[in-house]
Amino acid sequence: MSTSVKAPRGLTALHVPVPPLLAKAIGYTGRARYVTFKWTPYDDEAEYFDGVRSATGDWQAFLAYIEHPAIRPSLQDYDLGSRGR
Repeated sequence: MSTSVKAPRGLTALHVPVPPLLAKAIGYTGRARYVTFKWTPYDDEAEYFDGVRSATGDWQAFLAYIEHPAIRPSLQDYDLGSRGR
């Protein structure tokens, strides 16, 4: 069964597969419905933000996800941060 989720104003819904444990793999343990994940150039790390708190997460899990061949083409038009490439 497929469900359609309308993104809140200012956010863009991306239709990409998301592994059920992605947030946990990156290090997010909160319960927010919407969480952002991005690359931060400050210390070359992944960061998450849920509208209340932000922290650095597991950069290897983040990069493994966004660089996966099934995901990368869908994200190419969005700036999720950069490793200086």
